Amino acid sequence: MLRRQRILAPVLVTALLVLALAFPVAAAGTYYVRPGDSLFFIAQRFGTTVQALQKANGIYSDIIYPGEPLYIPACNRPVHTVQRGESLWLIANAYGTTVSALQAANGLRDTEIYAGELLVIPTGTGLRTTAAAASTAPASPEEIDLLARMIHAEAEGEPYLGKVAVGAVILNRVRDPRFPNTISEVLFAPWEFEPVMNNRFWQITPSADSYRAAQDALAGWDPTGGALFFYNPVKSTSPWIFTRTVITQIGQHLFAV
Repeated sequence: MLRRQRILAPVLVTALLVLALAFPVAAAGTYYVRPGDSLFFIAQRFGTTVQALQKANGIYSDIIYPGEPLYIPACNRPVHTVQRGESLWLIANAYGTTVSALQAANGLRDTEIYAGELLVIPTGTGLRTTAAAASTAPASPEEIDLLARMIHAEAEGEPYLGKVAVGAVILNRVRDPRFPNTISEVLFAPWEFEPVMNNRFWQITPSADSYRAAQDALAGWDPTGGALFFYNPVKSTSPWIFTRTVITQIGQHLFAV
């Protein structure tokens, strides 16, 4: 069982992976063209030239297409190669920067990233040590699966931030002495979660985003600011839940204490 002291953990393996795969200055790799990109802006972003990009990729014009892979020759920007299971939040945390700073540095309009692509690391930040980027042991695969299941069951149609928020509420309860102190005990407490009561919890297959959101919540990302409850005000039928103090709204859910 995952005891209270263990759920504070970001995934140590991820932190070590970030350390191992941080490209130094003058690294090379693959970049996937995004909507609105041009060779000029990509060259500026990675500190190279349009001519160098064209030569490295056998391009004889300035025309590029979204989703097209471009090989980035040796550049003078610190970059990171995205690995399977990583998220912008985990990468930002490892480098001591923010998701918004990563998005700005890479021209990202959302939080979607792909394994194998290069991300420019904003200047003025550096890779944090494993002690700073990670704390204690990771959750067990069984507990991560349970957390991802509930995230999917409760927030399937919600934005990614809303998925992380649901996971954070569950972990906030584990830390709070008024609730059980393991993930499984919080999830299976009587009358707490509708997906458990109607058995949908066991009928679903968590999405990749749900697993990623579980990892981000375990790593310490709490978009709710410490909420212990969440509900959809349109669907909720419990008079009691409306007495709680709402601290934020994400998607269709209100988050409260």
